[in-house]
Amino acid sequence: MPNNTVRWGLAGTGTIAREFARTLAEVPSAILAAAASRTAESSAKFCSEFGIPQQHLSFQDLAHDPIIDAVNVPPLPDCITSMPGNSWRRANTS
Repeated sequence: MPNNTVRWGLAGTGTIAREFARTLAEVPSAILAAAASRTAESSAKFCSEFGIPQQHLSFQDLAHDPIIDAVNVPPLPDCITSMPGNSWRRANTS
């Protein structure tokens, strides 16, 4: 993996997350390194389907994973209207 590769985490396994995973696979400087979902079963299935090496059992664990450079947070269908202005901030920024 080149030094300039961005290691992505994905918080969700729905339709938008699937599209993100498919698109990210085409980016040479990016790797989908981890994912989390609201259920362990959904997360495990998604990680297996997309060849994601690390499954997290909570969104918080994903956000604090030290190997992850960036986290994509696809909106949940029932939260789309409340999402603008909301963002995650990594706890271990350096």
